[in-house]
Amino acid sequence: MNKSVRFLGRFLAPLFTTRAAGLYMLLFAGAIGVGTFIENDYGTSSAQHVIYKSLWFSLLLSLFCITIAVNMVRFKMVRQKKWALLTFHLAMILILIGAGVTRYTGYEGVMHIRENDASNFFFSAETHLQFQVRKGEKELTDKLNEAIKAIRANGKYKEINDKYF
Repeated sequence: MNKSVRFLGRFLAPLFTTRAAGLYMLLFAGAIGVGTFIENDYGTSSAQHVIYKSLWFSLLLSLFCITIAVNMVRFKMVRQKKWALLTFHLAMILILIGAGVTRYTGYEGVMHIRENDASNFFFSAETHLQFQVRKGEKELTDKLNEAIKAIRANGKYKEINDKYF
């Protein structure tokens, strides 16, 4: 058991060094730079698909966050009372955690607000089907249920659109 733990520790240790943190920062800077050019040339959805919402980008930010935490412990920032450095590193961790929460639970869209006006809705970046059926209109409810079943079954949106709506 101890040999396997030591082997695993020896294998994982290089992933959480200060040198690795520097590499993660450079990779992050390069990725968002490339993402900017992709967004400029091919659109926001392309950049999000290839860079910002990809698994490797999330893994890179996770490794960076864990590396910061490991190095805070490794360099004993609390014991040595390095408050400014500790605050900076904690702020970076908080920013990365906030980015992760936003990435996996947030909504993206556009809200138009005119001057001296208020708004309570926005246009989502994702496609949603919104409808309202009044109580007692069974025929319309049945048609909508059939349409939804057909969409789920084979995704033929145009046929469903022409037939029911």
